[in-house]
Amino acid sequence: MNNKHIECVEMHGQQSSLELQSINNLKQLIIDGINEIKINEKNEEQGITTTNKRRYWKEIQENIYTFQNLELLRLNYCSNLNVSLISNKLKSIEVINCRECKINIKSDCIERLKLERNKQTQIKLSTNKSNNICIKECENFKFEIESNNEQNIEILEGKQINVKSKCPINKLIVSQSKQVNITGNERCNTMKVIESTINEIDVKPKRIIFKSIEEYIKVPLKEAEEIYIVSMKDYIFEELFDKCKKLCIDECENCQFIINKNQIKEMKITKCKNTEITGKLDNIEEIITIDNEECNIPETKNVIKEDTEIIEINNTNKDIEIETDKKYVIIRNIHDHNIKIRSNINSDVTIENCKKFRFEGEYEEYGNIKLINCMGNDTPFIGEKTTSRIGCAESVMINKFENNYFKIGKIKKSLEVIDSQVGIGVSSIDDNNIIDKVHIENTKLYGTVSIVPCNKVCIINSTETYSIIQRCKEELVLKRMNDIRIKLSESLKKLEMEECDLIDIDNDMKGKEVKMVRCHDIKIVDTSNSINQIDCDNVEVITEQQNEMMGGFGMMRGFIPNNMPMGGFGGGFNR
Repeated sequence: MNNKHIECVEMHGQQSSLELQSINNLKQLIIDGINEIKINEKNEEQGITTTNKRRYWKEIQENIYTFQNLELLRLNYCSNLNVSLISNKLKSIEVINCRECKINIKSDCIERLKLERNKQTQIKLSTNKSNNICIKECENFKFEIESNNEQNIEILEGKQINVKSKCPINKLIVSQSKQVNITGNERCNTMKVIESTINEIDVKPKRIIFKSIEEYIKVPLKEAEEIYIVSMKDYIFEELFDKCKKLCIDECENCQFIINKNQIKEMKITKCKNTEITGKLDNIEEIITIDNEECNIPETKNVIKEDTEIIEINNTNKDIEIETDKKYVIIRNIHDHNIKIRSNINSDVTIENCKKFRFEGEYEEYGNIKLINCMGNDTPFIGEKTTSRIGCAESVMINKFENNYFKIGKIKKSLEVIDSQVGIGVSSIDDNNIIDKVHIENTKLYGTVSIVPCNKVCIINSTETYSIIQRCKEELVLKRMNDIRIKLSESLKKLEMEECDLIDIDNDMKGKEVKMVRCHDIKIVDTSNSINQIDCDNVEVITEQQNEMMGGFGMMRGFIPNNMPMGGFGGGFNR
């Protein structure tokens, strides 16, 4: 391309090459599937002649190009690409799904940096502007940054991530990542590590937050002034609190804290089990203690049992974004704002009477979340503006909520949805995650409903619950459910049905406990004839021989398989 007036170049290829002969006016460079960029523009200094016709004899460093007007650079699905550029107007950089690339960028105007799903790729960034740097879902990825200003760095769902920081760090967050190395500048205000492993780190944070850490991390706790230990189990912390002024211990189990040399004035111990805190704690001014079981807690004159933060009507145009270490957070009457809560401990969050909002906490861990009498949007359309994200929660309760899709990483105990019209997706970040209890009542689920296995499920007068029914492993209760055909888990032990009509169960229930109360027009395969019926009629029990003669239950009534309604797709609440 040799048109000097071109401002935007967008090229899609497959292992293709892009040649540029003019870059001075280029404002946007968007390439997809390119593995080579050639720039043949004559270098300005080599082309300049003086008044006496003498030319400069000067070696120009190869492969580093100055894009005078470039504002946006987007690289997608590139492989084996080697790019080095300088641009003082470059504001937005996106590097996504790239493989085996080397990228070197210098710019002091960067406002947006998106690095996602890259493998075996190296990126070096030089900037003197503070940025939020997010490295997401990358593998075998190297990132180096040079700057005089503080940077915020997030590493999310990564593997084999190496960060070399030649700059001070304001916030360093590592979440759900493995084999992370962070070297370079020691200065760091806050470091937060959630469910991750770190091989090498030489920063010295003033504030440290550890959540759900299973392997030792070699971080100098003695240098930290604030320390948060959350969801840790079976650990001894001894002689690690020399400069600590504030210590928070939340939801820890069978841990021991031996504290001698310290400067602790404020301590918080919440929802811990069988945890012991001992040592010299003469400087403590107050202790907040809530819902601890079998814990040895230091005595002090000022013991506080309340720890709540309340946020109500906000008249600004900005979204609500808070960082908190309160055990209870209550948000009320917020309209037309997004809500983002960064919780240093596993806060219980209640959101009430809010409209046209979405909750942002994709990589956060919380306690119990309650959403009551809220509306996400005017319509149940699933999109970015109507999707709320929760990383991990002890339990989630949704009551009287309309038009929002919830994408949840992990629920430890229970999910409850009542009188609502929402979408639910629980795609566990932990392969062993099983929700203990699920309760769905008077609710219409929509969109692609997906969920991890559940031990106990109760569904009352609700629709689009097929995937939840199928994932129940132990006890299933159905009440006032109509016109559906269901396929149950082979591991299900107990089934109870009450006031259900027109239900076909496509499983042999032999050896399982089955009870029906006031049910009508039910078809079920049970070769042991062990069904307990109370006030039922038209319950047809198919024997093993009948089932074989019919060619399997799927041939009966001509119904659509896989837990679909007999009347077809859609529909409102059951009768």
